[in-house]
Amino acid sequence: MSRLASTRTLCARLLCVFTAFSFSACAIPTQSARLEPTAPPTEVEASADTRYKDRACSPYWSWLYPGLGQLCVGKTGEGATLAALGAAEIGSAIAFETGVPLLAFQNVWVYGIADAYIEVDRAEGALYAPQDTLGELVAAPFNWEVMKEPYVWGGILAMSAAAFGYSYLLGSTSDATPTTTDDTPRFLGREMRPEWAYSLAAGTGVVLFEHVAIGEEALFRGVIQSSLARNFGEMKGWAWGSVIFGAVHILNASALPPEQREAYMFYSVPFITAVGSYLGASYMWSDYSLAAPVALHFWYDFILSAAQYAVSPSSSPIGASVTIPF
Repeated sequence: MSRLASTRTLCARLLCVFTAFSFSACAIPTQSARLEPTAPPTEVEASADTRYKDRACSPYWSWLYPGLGQLCVGKTGEGATLAALGAAEIGSAIAFETGVPLLAFQNVWVYGIADAYIEVDRAEGALYAPQDTLGELVAAPFNWEVMKEPYVWGGILAMSAAAFGYSYLLGSTSDATPTTTDDTPRFLGREMRPEWAYSLAAGTGVVLFEHVAIGEEALFRGVIQSSLARNFGEMKGWAWGSVIFGAVHILNASALPPEQREAYMFYSVPFITAVGSYLGASYMWSDYSLAAPVALHFWYDFILSAAQYAVSPSSSPIGASVTIPF
């Protein structure tokens, strides 16, 4: 076995040990949303109502900068965490001259905005308003109470298998000339020893996809799907929420080379919409707790990214040099 293959095997084993340890150490009960208008207020709703009445400023200040809205309504811990993360990610983008931390910053911002709307919904006792805290969402991908559900672990396997199959079929029918893979271990465009490259890539993937999963699920499921369900019924909320999730991802086409945009629009967007529909279904099955779709979203992104990095570390978004001009 080559040195590079040995390093990959070691990193995979360490990741498995870390994941197993996390699952064994983390068993947090999930929070169900309000499903009946006549149900008594939950502890989360009562706390949100008190904070909202005693607020120092509008929770919608989250539009200005991550965490401001949370600080306005007395969620000091969450607000300070979001603000600090935002500053660290902007600083990292400048220091390392790469755009990867800006993707994390974007999702911290999105979560802060989404949570402001969810907080108001909780304070008003709105149906289907998720009750999860930020800490519970961070723990969700490693929470045994979440991961033990068949629709979660089974969904991760099914979605990942579907994505690999889709990529294979799309590649086999493409007229594009196959590119040569490059096994050179890189991290953000910098060549380094395999053990360092793979360890840093794995750690960055965990942090980045935690941001993406929490931010996107809070917005698309916690705000959009729940709002649509309240106004048009649960099934229509799920269906239209899935369509919106797929439609927003059309914007990703602008970052692709012109020759790849048509295939992305006609094949990838419908596939992403289907993935979103499963995430939305898991949200309903878990009584509108964001923990299940966050765990599904995290592991789906992480597995696909890890596979891409293992095949070609130099072209993976985490391995490649994606610079921004400052």
